[in-house]
Amino acid sequence: MAEHIQKSFDIVSDSYRYRLPYHRKFFEALSEKLTLTLGAKILDLCCGNGQLSVGLADKIRKSVAIDNSSAMLSAATQHPNILYLNHDINSPPLPPPITNEKFDHFLIGRAIHWIRAGSLEDAIAKNLTAGGSIVTCATAWSPNTVWLRDFQRVRSAYGDGEKRDTRGESKLARIGFSVIDRVDVRYRLNCDLNFLFNHAMSYSSSTKKIRTDLDNFKKVLADRLRPFLRDGILLGEASSWALIYRSL
Repeated sequence: MAEHIQKSFDIVSDSYRYRLPYHRKFFEALSEKLTLTLGAKILDLCCGNGQLSVGLADKIRKSVAIDNSSAMLSAATQHPNILYLNHDINSPPLPPPITNEKFDHFLIGRAIHWIRAGSLEDAIAKNLTAGGSIVTCATAWSPNTVWLRDFQRVRSAYGDGEKRDTRGESKLARIGFSVIDRVDVRYRLNCDLNFLFNHAMSYSSSTKKIRTDLDNFKKVLADRLRPFLRDGILLGEASSWALIYRSL
């Protein structure tokens, strides 16, 4: 991962807690879809603050969670079944003590677009058990959220304009993996404007520009979303989703 990308994630680490949380039912559904057992081992790539590993830790034997941002890892929740490693997945091979260790599943949350196809292929060849799954996942605002389009328009003005394959379908298809199952858990998630300001700051693609124009950004966003406020609250719906890939 390029140094400027790592630094951008270090910058947003303080705001990352404002990313939308995975619902507990998501982990139950994903565990069932993957038929996880207490002997299962997971490799959590670009783990951030460890949300995915923590959500599944009690259902498996071990999760090795790697991330290139030490700031992200410093905020991760500790668990006896999770080993956190500071490593750049785009600098293969994986480091000791897992250089040639095999895992039943790879998890990639909100990060597939940052991982180079060649680096992922190298990890698959050395570290994914034959027949194992790759899971891409995230939690995002549902399209049913009435104020979402206005929020996205304001935030996009501060973005870098790059289109990202955040679900990984095209990248994983190029290396022979296809979607074999899905998870989509929807739930009510209300917030106030302060949460949404910080939520916008948790995206590395836009946080730098927002910081240089923070007062104006807050004003424009508040003006656009004021018609949707109900007693100071924005009523919303979120979706915790996953795509499960396997080499067919």
